[in-house]
Amino acid sequence: MTLVSVIGDFFSSVAPVFYDVFDDISTHIIISDDSKQDSQYARKFKEGVKNFCIEKNKNITQHFVRIDEDSGSAIDKACRYILENSKGDIYVNVSDGLATLNTIMTQKLLNKGVKFISYDIFDNEYHIIDQNGIIERKKAKPMSIKEHFLLKNSKILVYEDTGFAEKNKKLLIELFEKKLHRFNSFKKKLTQNTLNINDYQDIAKILNKLGIRTNKKELTLNKKTITGSLFEMYIYLKMKYLNFDDIMMGALIEDEGVKNEFDMLIIKDNHLSVVECKFKDTLRNTETLLFKYAFLRKILDYDSKSLIISAAEVDEKYHFRAQLYGVGFVNVGDDKFTEKIKCFFEGQI
Repeated sequence: MTLVSVIGDFFSSVAPVFYDVFDDISTHIIISDDSKQDSQYARKFKEGVKNFCIEKNKNITQHFVRIDEDSGSAIDKACRYILENSKGDIYVNVSDGLATLNTIMTQKLLNKGVKFISYDIFDNEYHIIDQNGIIERKKAKPMSIKEHFLLKNSKILVYEDTGFAEKNKKLLIELFEKKLHRFNSFKKKLTQNTLNINDYQDIAKILNKLGIRTNKKELTLNKKTITGSLFEMYIYLKMKYLNFDDIMMGALIEDEGVKNEFDMLIIKDNHLSVVECKFKDTLRNTETLLFKYAFLRKILDYDSKSLIISAAEVDEKYHFRAQLYGVGFVNVGDDKFTEKIKCFFEGQI
């Protein structure tokens, strides 16, 4: 089959459809407006598809067509190009922007036997339409996080192995559930350099079992792990059972030469989102945090969300503002915090 991807504004409108029908594709035609920004975006997707095919060891013939969306003759030419360069059944994904192009292509190609795809990024479903109307409704297959970035032509430079968290599940749960307040106090005194280890023998025992020695030198060397990484591992263990399609810890992503680090990435039904873990009683500069994670989620995808999980209570006014930015706050001290995580990503809060 031939898949035509019309590129507009949203990667999340084209990648899931390409991924879902990947096994059947022999020819892939990318069409974009000839503006500089749209062309760059389309080339990025084209390169991502190329790398994806290399990874999957499959050959697909790719074509890239730039047109003036406001030109009727240019759209006519694009329609002829599709018919002349396609093999097998032709499917055109018109889910993204470029409304004029999509409308005219539909008028000109439906009676040629071409089928059109309309994808709903929020439900992760799409309709296949021919000249008689809707002929099929499908749920798109879920991509992994690696596959998402591969198609997006972004690089995962590094990410953390979850084996340590899995192996030490009981100890981490004991530390952050049975000993949460004690460990929080331990962490604060360690950060303030006022820790007397003799006052926290119960915490020291758990840390020793985790391979962290509790003499002064080792505590200093492992301060980042104690004040951050262990909490991230605990949150990973709790989120693992919330039915996400994939979870990645400690990911460093490079996109167009810019690097961004994420505590945790999760993907569900092709919606990629970020989780920030902060083992802190107080979140400083909350307004700045909102802007930061609103920006980071936009780097990931159009419909991404950002969730900040901490030991801090956040003023109600920030919860309201956060909703406007697609950002959420959850307090790990809440007995139902995992339910709140699930509700946030399902759009219930």
